[in-house]
Amino acid sequence: MKNCPNCGVSNDDNARICSLCGYEFESQPEPVAQDNYNGGYPPPPAQNPPPMNYAYPQYNAPAPAKSKATPILITVIAILLIMLSVIGTLIFMQHKNKNSGATAPVQQATEAQTEAPTVSENASPTEAAAATEVTETVTEAAATETTAAPVQAAPAGNDPAKVKEAYIRTLTDFANSNDFNAYDHPSRYALYDIDNDGTEELIIRYEALIGNAEKLYTYKNGAYSIIAECFESSFEICPATHCVQWYGHGGAEVRHVLTMSDRGNSTDVMYKTSLSSGTTYICNDVGISQSEYDQLMAKYDAMNWINPSFLAFDTILSDSVVYDKPREYGGFLGVVTTDSTDLNVRERPSSNAKLLGSIPKGAYVNVRELDGYTDWYKVEYSEKNLIGYASAKYITDSNKISSVNNNSASSDAKVVGKVITQNDPLNMRSDPDANAEIVYKIPKGDYVEILSDLGEWLYVKYYKNENSPVYTGYVSSKYIEKK
Repeated sequence: MKNCPNCGVSNDDNARICSLCGYEFESQPEPVAQDNYNGGYPPPPAQNPPPMNYAYPQYNAPAPAKSKATPILITVIAILLIMLSVIGTLIFMQHKNKNSGATAPVQQATEAQTEAPTVSENASPTEAAAATEVTETVTEAAATETTAAPVQAAPAGNDPAKVKEAYIRTLTDFANSNDFNAYDHPSRYALYDIDNDGTEELIIRYEALIGNAEKLYTYKNGAYSIIAECFESSFEICPATHCVQWYGHGGAEVRHVLTMSDRGNSTDVMYKTSLSSGTTYICNDVGISQSEYDQLMAKYDAMNWINPSFLAFDTILSDSVVYDKPREYGGFLGVVTTDSTDLNVRERPSSNAKLLGSIPKGAYVNVRELDGYTDWYKVEYSEKNLIGYASAKYITDSNKISSVNNNSASSDAKVVGKVITQNDPLNMRSDPDANAEIVYKIPKGDYVEILSDLGEWLYVKYYKNENSPVYTGYVSSKYIEKK
């Protein structure tokens, strides 16, 4: 065994290389024939082998493939940005034009005063007077332009009959809409010639979820069309300048001023918003200074605003149309209890409504109570086939006047009859028709109160006792024996 001089590890005597570090041991050269190698000289000593390098394979990640969609996406974004820039510029220019129109009178007054000639200290009295007169004339003209509305000549006018027909039609449509309210906050209307064209504008005030609201209509081409709708507002008119204004809130102080003329309508909308960061003033969606805002407010405050006089719908619709009826509930058989005259029945629950007919004293009527009305009932008087509205003051529940004991005829009843069918109960129907809906089946032997005699049919009232439901309807007269 021999030790490696490099690392000290034992190796076999015949080993030429250390088993641990690879060191090459020196060896004795073997004798060789002279003709075998280099003229008889011994071969040169063996060279140490090159150190062994243990190289591990390296992993090279493939380069990411370039997406073909990237250039397209960049192009689309660039186009969108350009379009937004163009649209923003157009909107800005439009708002700028509106704002310049709103503040033009103030600017014109300032420019007029700037351009007016001034009086020199060395000017003669005549020149000074002339310059002063020019200055006052220009200033007065600018002030007039700021506050006065253009005077417009009234046109020839529209046919009054057609105009009335148009606004009655508009009121009728509104009365049949969900916005109409005939109860605790009744809808109302007003007519006012705001633009001085000879034809009145129509204003409808109604109760919305957030309070009072108004709709403003103008007449054109034979019909009224809506041009403004005002919510949460205080609606006012300035006849001298043909303007309408209303206020709103919604998180800011908002003032709308609509100017009406034969050239068209224009609206200034002014906002004042107070936030923690400060107060913002806006006119027609364009920011303005506080001084410009104050000047606009002062201009409109100086106008003579009035509140239109609103009228009930009944004043115009009572003889013309029938609109949605009040909601009904409950019901009972009533008796007309007037002193001597008949009870009037009207088209709607109003003393101004159209008279449909009358019901004689002592007659029985089917009654329906009305939601929101305590002084009116809806009544049905079958003898005259009359349905309408009558004063509740002259109708009394029949249960409080007389009753029918179904074991015997009551002497208090007007006319009483007994059911005399063979075995089956007697059908009470909704109409005097054998195919009409069955309202109730009256047992054999029970009594009914006869309200009307129609020959083959009787209109009767039936109830088991004072605490049971009351039924009214039609029965065949051949199965009733009058008592």
